[in-house]
Amino acid sequence: MNPSHQVCGRNFRMPTHRIDQPQNPVEVIALNSFSSKDQVALDAQTRSLIERRQRVMGPAYRLFYTVPLQPARAQGTKIVDVYGDEYLDAYNNVASVGHNHPRVVEAVARQLRLINTNTRYLQRDIIEYAESLVSAHDADLANVMFTCTGSEANDLAVRMARQVTGGTGIIVTEYAYHGCTRDVASWSPASGVGDCPRFG
Repeated sequence: MNPSHQVCGRNFRMPTHRIDQPQNPVEVIALNSFSSKDQVALDAQTRSLIERRQRVMGPAYRLFYTVPLQPARAQGTKIVDVYGDEYLDAYNNVASVGHNHPRVVEAVARQLRLINTNTRYLQRDIIEYAESLVSAHDADLANVMFTCTGSEANDLAVRMARQVTGGTGIIVTEYAYHGCTRDVASWSPASGVGDCPRFG
């Protein structure tokens, strides 16, 4: 008979076999992180830029890769670094429309020329945008909620799921990244192991 265990406040029946968690779980962000040990192999200009960054931005902002990418511009799916090298970008939240999409650039510029505010005011444009989104979906989707970041969207999605279901458990994959809000970071393995035990 399988024993039952509490996982993040909910009872779950354990599988007949358990894949044990590694003794020293790896912090997901650390898998690609730049380390101060990597700095010695870099040119003086890059080392100086890293030191300036660390001084004013602190240790919470991590760099990726042993030779940190220094992007200068981007177009579509490509990022071009300060040396003119081109990289395929499937990472930076642009996979759906690409970098520097002319329609997106124009829409953002047009809005910024008018006003940059929030949803607490009665504004026709945001209502029309919400109506357009709702009309493009099944009738069960009757309203929308806007967020500014993926972290905020994940936080909101979990709060809504908890409200609707009454549940508290969350299932995530081992090397996932979900964002950096307090709630999201508590269950996402990106910056540690989260609050929830892992079962295989």
